[in-house]
Amino acid sequence: MPITTHPFNIADIPQLQHALARWIHQAGDCGYCHIGELPHHLYDASPNALPVAERILIWEDNTDIIGFAITLLFDSSFEIYIAPAYRGTETERTLLKAAINRNRELIQHNQRHNLEANIDVWGCDSIRAQHLTELDFGKYRAWTLINERPLQGRVPLPTLPDGFTIRAATHDDYVQLVAVRNAGFNITLDAELYRERVLEMPAFIPEHDIIAIAPNGQIAAFTHIWLDEINKVGLFEPVGTHPGYRRSGLARCIMCAGLNIMHDNNMTTARVGHTITNAAAYHLYQKLGFRSKHITYGFKESSHKTAEIRYNVAMETRP
Repeated sequence: MPITTHPFNIADIPQLQHALARWIHQAGDCGYCHIGELPHHLYDASPNALPVAERILIWEDNTDIIGFAITLLFDSSFEIYIAPAYRGTETERTLLKAAINRNRELIQHNQRHNLEANIDVWGCDSIRAQHLTELDFGKYRAWTLINERPLQGRVPLPTLPDGFTIRAATHDDYVQLVAVRNAGFNITLDAELYRERVLEMPAFIPEHDIIAIAPNGQIAAFTHIWLDEINKVGLFEPVGTHPGYRRSGLARCIMCAGLNIMHDNNMTTARVGHTITNAAAYHLYQKLGFRSKHITYGFKESSHKTAEIRYNVAMETRP
């Protein structure tokens, strides 16, 4: 049966999430992101980028989604997910080529001629790594740790610093939310684009945006939780603290609140990821009971690959 492309519209997000959750349920999570990463990467991770309809590719076999790719993430990255039946096949290789080509086109459109396509590959996904190597990509960095912990009951909430409170964010908080994200991650989100492209997207649930408020009314820390109802896995993405309020336990407090929301929504597992060099995040998540499950590696077109991969936090991942 021929594979066709499907033009993206915003109503496709729940269908893509459902397809992704179904693939994880069938084949396990190796090589598949949490369904919450999808809207996060479509909008929140690159809200200043080109419109989503220009950056996403969807492939169908008859009327079933068999794969999709998101291009132009963080200026030059892309990601692609394929249904289990097509993993390791020539079809996967063909779709990979299509995603690479679209990513290159958009990089050139943005006149970032010095950048080359790159993609993160799970350490357990040897077939994807092989395909990319054959397409002249090379592993050049260890990138993220994906951590999980079981949810076997509610967790006690740590004591907040005096005068601080925790609550769900509202749409009225969007200017402050952008300000604290820009400060916490050293980025330059646009507040109006954030409101339009993140807060108003179909997959976004405002009450799952958890914030810590300082005595002066400023948002001091933030996280958002995403729930996979099929696989019963909750995700924290993103997690951050304003530089002026770090080392005060606020991230731990909002994450404990998030763990309880996940538990109350019948999740059995919580997940959070971080760059492998982020020792502070690693130690925070370890103290909250998370353990490293997967590692991802960056692959880039071979003119940029390096001979040796180094990272600052040496950790083993469990199967």
